[in-house]
Amino acid sequence: MKKQNIEVEGGELLIQSKEGHYAIIPAKHRQEVMDMVKDGCDDCINEYIKTLPKDSDYAPDGSLLPDWDKVKATLNPYNWGVPDYSDRGSRDAAFAAARKAGEKEFMWNNTRYNTRKDTDDLNITMPNKDLNPNWDAEKYNTYLKTNYPEFFKVINRGKGVNEIEFGHPSVHKNTPTRGGYNLFRNKIYTGSMEIKPDGSMFGENDILGTIIAEMAHVKDDKLSDNPLNSNSWKIRTEDWKYGEDKYNIPNTVEYNTHRFYEPGLAMIAYGDLSPNDIKRIQKYVGVEEDGYFGEETYKAVQNKYKDSPYIQSALKEHQFYSQDKDENPIEMGRYSKLAKAYLHQINQDVPLRDSKRFYDPLQLSDYTDNALLNIKAGSGDYDVSELQRALVKRGYKLPKSTKKDGTFDGIWGDETKNALLDYQSKNKKN
Repeated sequence: MKKQNIEVEGGELLIQSKEGHYAIIPAKHRQEVMDMVKDGCDDCINEYIKTLPKDSDYAPDGSLLPDWDKVKATLNPYNWGVPDYSDRGSRDAAFAAARKAGEKEFMWNNTRYNTRKDTDDLNITMPNKDLNPNWDAEKYNTYLKTNYPEFFKVINRGKGVNEIEFGHPSVHKNTPTRGGYNLFRNKIYTGSMEIKPDGSMFGENDILGTIIAEMAHVKDDKLSDNPLNSNSWKIRTEDWKYGEDKYNIPNTVEYNTHRFYEPGLAMIAYGDLSPNDIKRIQKYVGVEEDGYFGEETYKAVQNKYKDSPYIQSALKEHQFYSQDKDENPIEMGRYSKLAKAYLHQINQDVPLRDSKRFYDPLQLSDYTDNALLNIKAGSGDYDVSELQRALVKRGYKLPKSTKKDGTFDGIWGDETKNALLDYQSKNKKN
């Protein structure tokens, strides 16, 4: 290994990663990073190091080259007046400081974020109350929190959407399946739904499909809300150029967003997938384990199961209802059958927590041997009743866990635990 001479100035801190890489920590952040080291927060340190200048950021004379991303962010009028917390060591630290200060938004490393926590109510508005006198934003917040808790968190998490406006003039009450996304305002527009005098809702599932579809734009990391970036105008340019065909032309924003980002969000919603669930799926399909169900993860899942007869059957049904024959289907948020079919297929190899959400009475999910070997006893990352059924199929007797009608109680007890551990012990790979 080549010997390196690294100079540090007064007060700076030199740290070395497990891989042997070095980083020089500026004096002003010395104590903060030392605290991270003390706490053993490697992820915090890695996030902070990503913000430091790289060799390519320096000119031959040792001076820093202009940070064009920062220049563009500063000139972006939507960022004016938004306090900058880039001096904090990590995005989490910036978030905590901005939230404590009562800010609604903050800048960190040239990107604008909101300060809502995962479980905070969404900013849902309906300016035209005449569309529905019984409108109640709290009711839809509760509906999403109760029925789609992990997707609700995704709407808030990271670059969450700033506002969801119901009943926009261009997508009115009678078209709850229509939606739109304003990139620069980071705002979703949807149709309305009817809230009846007795408090019941009509059209809430159509609205859900629309929000899933438009959230795909929010989470599309190839888009920028900075009007000084050329890709921020790509969606409008394509709209003028292609019109409605933009959804069917590969590599346009609408094609890529709704066919490669929307499916992952649909699976998060209908499978209630947590970041940990997604990481386990990512590990199985061989992509980066970042807990984000984006384009790369969806393509890997699609490639893994595309030839499955079960997926092919669900795909044909989806294509019939969506009237779209592309091999990369659109509207998976609105038509949930295909998303649930993928979840059902994944569940055979990567046990998921609540398979009842995507249960198919005509096609029972069977855990593979590999899935049983990789279950962590007591982790809760699987459906206990499905685990019990899989163990019984492999010859284990579970009398205490079996009901009179032959179904399983779904209770994690010693009987199920011991059977699983015995199976893993006898079948573990050398």
